[in-house]
Amino acid sequence: PKLLFEPRRIDELIGQLISRAQQWATAFDVQIQSQLQSQQTIPVDSSAMSEAVWAVLRNAIEALPAGGEIMVTVSDEFDSTEGLASGVRIDVADQGSGLSAEGLAHCFDPYYSGREAGRGLGMGLSKARRIVELHGGRISLCNRPASGCLVRIVIPSKP
Repeated sequence: PKLLFEPRRIDELIGQLISRAQQWATAFDVQIQSQLQSQQTIPVDSSAMSEAVWAVLRNAIEALPAGGEIMVTVSDEFDSTEGLASGVRIDVADQGSGLSAEGLAHCFDPYYSGREAGRGLGMGLSKARRIVELHGGRISLCNRPASGCLVRIVIPSKP
């Protein structure tokens, strides 16, 4: 569907989503910590962006079958040439085992899932990428040096 962009404070949007996700994460013995450092108001489709970030949070929660912690950081993204805030950055870091080389190569492919059969359709990160791109942004995923994954979403201040 076509996105409906409206000005929204990103820290409030992500804060509300984290509160909702924490209720679900508690059953998995997962704690979600946050640092909501950006108070920028940017044009977003709140429903679509919530769906994209929820897909990332859900993957992070499910990557911690024995419990653990997820850190969500929202901060300003700066233009390297002018040093001005050009958007917002949403980082979701988990303490899971990370992804295999194949998982990293295909994590945004539709219907790809590194989980056992029946645990998901493999559409979450693919859908998240499409939503982020429709906002003029970008999404990336990498393994963290110690353990787990880091998903970074960057959304520009202007679509």
